[in-house]
Amino acid sequence: MDAERARAERAAFRALLIAHSRLTDRVEADLADAGLPPIGWYDVLNAVSEAGECGLRMFELADATAMSRSGMTRLIDRLEADGMIERRNCPSDRRGQVVVATARGVSTLREMCPAYGAAIHRHFGAHPIDVCALERELGTLVDAHAPTPVA
Repeated sequence: MDAERARAERAAFRALLIAHSRLTDRVEADLADAGLPPIGWYDVLNAVSEAGECGLRMFELADATAMSRSGMTRLIDRLEADGMIERRNCPSDRRGQVVVATARGVSTLREMCPAYGAAIHRHFGAHPIDVCALERELGTLVDAHAPTPVA
């Protein structure tokens, strides 16, 4: 690899990390200003709502939200205490559990959606970048580094 390519890779990776941090901070602030829960709640409620009654295992939820498993456990404890989600026994593995959204969780997600969408547009989508191309490029990286399936 030539030196210019190596420099560009490091610079692009650093820009991605900084952009993620700054955009997340701004979306978080917009949600807080609207009196809504934090972005992590949105991510979890959205993922478990999309999964429906089947729910998601903890490792699936951590992978779907890009959270650490320990951070996910703490957040799930909080969401469960607030009545947003419930844990159920996994039908395919008696030792495991799945996380399912409650009616209150779905309602909270619906309440968050307009503010979340507006914040994403304001801080990300409204900038002069090709978001479709960026989605494809980042999707390639996501697919290339997909989590190893748990047996």
